[in-house]
Amino acid sequence: MRRICKILLIAFVLFGIDKNTAAWDSTAAKYMPLQVGNVWVYSSSFSSFYGSGSSFKRYSISGKQIINGRVYHILNFTQVNISGTYSCGSRLFTGSYAIRIDSVSMNLYKQSECNSSSEGIVDSLASGIGDTSLTCFIVIGAKTVLSDTSDYFIFDTYFNAKKFTSENGNGGIAQTYLEGIGLARYYFSVSNEICNHVLKGCIINGVVYGDTSMIVGISQLSTEIPKTFELSQNYPNPFNPVTKIKFNIPQYETTHRVVSTSLIIYDAIGKEVAILVNQQLQPGTYEAYWDASVYPSGVYYYRLQSGTFTETKKMLLIK
Repeated sequence: MRRICKILLIAFVLFGIDKNTAAWDSTAAKYMPLQVGNVWVYSSSFSSFYGSGSSFKRYSISGKQIINGRVYHILNFTQVNISGTYSCGSRLFTGSYAIRIDSVSMNLYKQSECNSSSEGIVDSLASGIGDTSLTCFIVIGAKTVLSDTSDYFIFDTYFNAKKFTSENGNGGIAQTYLEGIGLARYYFSVSNEICNHVLKGCIINGVVYGDTSMIVGISQLSTEIPKTFELSQNYPNPFNPVTKIKFNIPQYETTHRVVSTSLIIYDAIGKEVAILVNQQLQPGTYEAYWDASVYPSGVYYYRLQSGTFTETKKMLLIK
């Protein structure tokens, strides 16, 4: 017995075991991985009887701060408008409000006014199917329920998921988290308002998933039909952090049909980091933009593939 107690005492001294550490649910915490440097980019849309709008929203964890005796993760928020003037936030991400996970309850909190408190529960990540929790930042009801744990397909992979919902006669709210990724989707539909956020890309613990660029799409420079395929050198090169890539799509063989075209960015070891174009294009001259503000300096490659044509070029990002 004394030998067991001695071993436990040594473990306590060496590893700093305390009640909070023992209670920490590492699996639950993975459903919203909070680490400095992590980034989430969403395609967002809002519609109502008085107006609408669409945008890209980017949230990044820039550091930690002690607020009211609790350690919060500080968020930086940027937005690029695509159309319209109206926008909306999610229950978790609203501007630059700080967030944290409680080490005992595994509740996800946002540092914002809630029931006379300086913070409020967003969701309880340790919930099992059917569990309910008193939450803030919803306009219908006061509780959310973990209603679905079906796998969620994104980034060519199935992820374990937790979907929290709340609803009444006027509409409903759904917020879906993925293990190892974080918030993947937020949907709000109440009365005449609809808000939708879909994750388009993220950087989690240094790993890039999907497309994290904030530059909107491509532009067609000319409808004059080029004689041949051509992929130009990006400009400027070297660049920091935005560059343009120009390319030509001729008439495909002897037909007049459009062809599927992709323009993809790869890092120095050949890993896909961004998809700039993935659609059918009419013959013409186009220009795509890449915002590499969240990527490290180094050599990158971009590959154009259209029909049977493929070409790859190299570019250099210097910060």
